[in-house]
Amino acid sequence: MPSEYSAFLEEGERVDHVIKALAGMNRWMALGLAAIIGLGVSLLLSSFGFGPIVGVLVLFVVFTRLYARRLILVTDRSVVLLAGSRFTFKPTALLDRLPVDTPLGPLQGLWLQLQLGTHKLYVSARSIRTVSKVETERRDGERP
Repeated sequence: MPSEYSAFLEEGERVDHVIKALAGMNRWMALGLAAIIGLGVSLLLSSFGFGPIVGVLVLFVVFTRLYARRLILVTDRSVVLLAGSRFTFKPTALLDRLPVDTPLGPLQGLWLQLQLGTHKLYVSARSIRTVSKVETERRDGERP
């Protein structure tokens, strides 16, 4: 078990899987808002000759700042939701502890939305295999 998670776990609890996710507003709305802000900045700076480049950078920064990082830890006893720092997935706080049989799937839509208890999350594309593996293990009876 990585020591970075031990402060948020019960004594002797073992982390089996770590899933990275994001929490925040609807992804389409966030993309639209970031595009409008990026376009505005681009138009303001176009007279200086570098508006489009700065506009795209602003779009990226605004879009990523609209989402908080979350870590879903699937342990031998429960499903633990941790808050990550604003720019990285380094755990900072315990948000929720859910029963071990809390479903993680199916992921919905283009943005891989997941409802975990009362939390609406967007799973990182890199974590799709992990979510599938957890659900397969549960289906096959390898875990609760």
